[in-house]
Amino acid sequence: MLLLFSFTSFILSVSAQDTIKVQTFTWEDNHRADTFDFPDNPNQTYRKILMKYNMRCHDAIVGNGSNGCLEWDYSCNTFITDPSRIDSSKATAPDYTISNFTGTSFIYSNDPTYSYLSFTHHETELEPINPLEVDFEAQGPIVPYTPAAVTYRYQVILTSEELSAAVLNVGGALHGIRMTLLQPGSIVGFLKIRIKNTDQSNVGERPDETGLTEVYFKSTDLSGSEIEFPFYQIVSWEGQHFLLDISFTTSSASDAPAFKFFESSTDDRALVSSQQTETNLYFGGASNLDVPAATFENIQDEITLSFWAFGDPFLLPANTHFVDGKDAAGQRHATIHLPWSNGEVYWDCGNDGNGFDRINKPVDPADYEGKWSHWAFTKNAITGEMKIFLNGQLFHSGTGKTKKMNFNALRFGQSLTNSETYFGSIDEIQIWDKALDENTIQTWMLKQIDDTHPEYTHLRGYYQLNEGQGNKAVDASSYHIDAPLTLPLWRQVRGDKLFHHFSKTNLIPEFTFFQFTYIIHDSAYTVLDSILSPLHQVIHFGVEGTDLVRLDTQYVYPAGNRPVYDENGTLIDTILAAADGTIIIQTLNYYAKSNARYELLSLVTPYGIGLDLGQKGKTFTFDVTDFAPILKGRKRLSVEFGGENQE
Repeated sequence: MLLLFSFTSFILSVSAQDTIKVQTFTWEDNHRADTFDFPDNPNQTYRKILMKYNMRCHDAIVGNGSNGCLEWDYSCNTFITDPSRIDSSKATAPDYTISNFTGTSFIYSNDPTYSYLSFTHHETELEPINPLEVDFEAQGPIVPYTPAAVTYRYQVILTSEELSAAVLNVGGALHGIRMTLLQPGSIVGFLKIRIKNTDQSNVGERPDETGLTEVYFKSTDLSGSEIEFPFYQIVSWEGQHFLLDISFTTSSASDAPAFKFFESSTDDRALVSSQQTETNLYFGGASNLDVPAATFENIQDEITLSFWAFGDPFLLPANTHFVDGKDAAGQRHATIHLPWSNGEVYWDCGNDGNGFDRINKPVDPADYEGKWSHWAFTKNAITGEMKIFLNGQLFHSGTGKTKKMNFNALRFGQSLTNSETYFGSIDEIQIWDKALDENTIQTWMLKQIDDTHPEYTHLRGYYQLNEGQGNKAVDASSYHIDAPLTLPLWRQVRGDKLFHHFSKTNLIPEFTFFQFTYIIHDSAYTVLDSILSPLHQVIHFGVEGTDLVRLDTQYVYPAGNRPVYDENGTLIDTILAAADGTIIIQTLNYYAKSNARYELLSLVTPYGIGLDLGQKGKTFTFDVTDFAPILKGRKRLSVEFGGENQE
């Protein structure tokens, strides 16, 4: 869109021969709101005050819908704002506002409360009837391998040729495996084994998540030298390649043993998770991450904001601010709604003082809630391109977006006014002063950034969020400018849910498979894992005179019936958390006050197609003498209601 603004003149007549002119907006102005100085002589009166209003098509081109005069007719009203006068109106407000709460009775606790995940573990014994043990033996030098993180995931593909050579029987039921330990550990929590037949002979950059069958799941004592893992349900090897996925989530890295692995001749058949415990931040109450000013200074022409996000399926869609960035005047320069309550993702970036650039698009709920998705939002104000990438692929784009950025504040998790919180987890925040391309985003989205990245010098901030505790996010970029966190709620990714920062390895374990006929004796039992509840911000309001005033702010935990979810996120039960009190929200009556606004002109712009207003435009003259008492001194003049940019 090409913008060329018309000018408005005020002519104040002292007499036919004595006229004072106050020039306000001109065609060259790129905004529609500003302050101007009007005559302020208390001893002077005026016979007439005339407002001259000139309208011209953009670039003096005949309107065709997208050039010249734009197509639609819109309201285009002119206002004077007088800060020396006050407008007031009766208003109501709640005496308490509570983040992430919309009811009228809030049960709270001053001590931490929890929600719960319910897992079904299996205590299994195998009774051999016609057993067969098949050894998958080392095919290279033996190597002890000890996981170094409390969460661990390993995925390996055993080829059909290798299994045939080990004399594993095609179609024969598999009832369990045995693994050898070179150094014992202790009890490892939530150890899970999943299996599938596959035509895939090589691993990718991330674990294969499709079609896995769980066969073993429980906390397991790994203090012996050989450990058997009896399957609670049978699977059969169908002659294809065989994929095994082994994971655990335990309380201490020292719980893990040294497994007996061997070095294979290739590193494209196994993936192993990072040796660093993966954590992330959950936003859902009053939490946020404020990016330090030194990180975003001088970002004007290009930007990329990228991250992993896991939206809370019980609270989204909602009106959320995933990112909020503003200039010193409070104007929007970067906003991400992920999503808004209408289920659309919005990317707003850049501002010329009269508005911001935007692209937006509806998004499938499966892409913003209930699973981890990678997002990258880019803008190049020089080329005018804005783009949104989802999981490494272009999701949406727009052109003609040339408004530059000028940040005074940048926040993740909620708006800069501490409202419209994002509900969900976030990981791997990256801030670049470069609009990254699709191939670069796709290549690096699963990796940790280092100096081999082709645009590494443009990385301004990098928060891996693996601290797991504390009130700051460590900056892993070359700038090392840590970001402060407000009321952080750290969460740990469970072993079986690890999804990024995997590396290929040539290390493969020895196995012994239990095949043919066994009777399975299985006893399923429930294990609950607690998850700390997010804090709620409680703001208490009162009325002093006729004004609404903020009395105090406190942070509390939700109490009462706390949810219990199964592994799929379905609510299955509740557990009562003791309460310290109940807040009953009531209504306050007060007078809302603001600077007085006076409407000088109510206008509807003309229909633009075929409209020709000439090189000099058309001028209209309006008598505004009645507004003489306020057209004095420094006042704010604004043209509003949507039509101010049509001509």
